[in-house]
Amino acid sequence: MSYYLSKNRHRIIDTFVEYEVATFVFSAAAWLIVLAVRRDMPHGFALAFVLKFMILMTIVHYGNVFVRELVTRFNNYEIEVNTDPLTNMKNRRLLDKVLNEVVPYFRVKQLPLTLGMFDIDSFKQFNDTYGHDMGDYVLTRVANLVNDTLQQRNADGQVFRYGGGRVRNCFSRGNSRRCSGALSNGNGGDSR
Repeated sequence: MSYYLSKNRHRIIDTFVEYEVATFVFSAAAWLIVLAVRRDMPHGFALAFVLKFMILMTIVHYGNVFVRELVTRFNNYEIEVNTDPLTNMKNRRLLDKVLNEVVPYFRVKQLPLTLGMFDIDSFKQFNDTYGHDMGDYVLTRVANLVNDTLQQRNADGQVFRYGGGRVRNCFSRGNSRRCSGALSNGNGGDSR
């Protein structure tokens, strides 16, 4: 908690003043409503009520902010863990998780499920000849091409980098002909 407070000190101070003013106005309005109903309450009780309400609302507010930021941070970490940093494709770790969830579901429901895999031919040799920077460039371009092609053809599927020059596709609907058509680049069905 102290780490969070130290890292966000300036933002907290700015929003703290605004929040406390709003809380004070709201608690004073609530007290005026109570006072209109019961005029015999002591003024000390009114002050204590307003202060306790402000403290409670401050705790609730910053607890809420802290939890929202934790959830956002967790979601960002989950995306980072499941994404290949080079190609921004989903990675093999997520593929294993998706397949463990999807295959049993489709088997029970007796729905078609198509998996496809393609490999960039002689990718290791290309890497050795032209260097890893050029290999990274090729992988990134292939990833962009595959994603763009699937979007253009409205293919309902996911694309994962399997490792090296291999990419695996998981299509959740449609027959194998439609799925291979989504992967084909117009050279007779060869998706190299």
